[in-house]
Amino acid sequence: MLGNWLAQIGAVTVMNLRNIRERRSSTLVALLGVTGVVTVVVGVLSINEGFRAVLQRAGADDVVVVLRGGATDEMTSGFGQDATRVIADAAQIARDGSRPMASQIGKIRRCRRRS
Repeated sequence: MLGNWLAQIGAVTVMNLRNIRERRSSTLVALLGVTGVVTVVVGVLSINEGFRAVLQRAGADDVVVVLRGGATDEMTSGFGQDATRVIADAAQIARDGSRPMASQIGKIRRCRRRS
């Protein structure tokens, strides 16, 4: 029984390998489609990993994430240029010499807390 099953697998495989040469265009289209899908999946997973890395760094003890009033998370909060200057100049923000240790990543405001 197993020998018959393996013989059928071998016959179907040989038939399909012969058809690749005869149907080049459909084989290339299928190959390009699979390549496109794999590329999109890898891209989406890379974006996901990037967001995860950014959000995990925000949990450090010396990092303060300032959110706009009414915002429920970092991704929905944003400040104007004037508001970011006010936050950076606050007394609670650590300083490196005369410069505040604060950065704006996208719309998210990150600051180092003074010890």
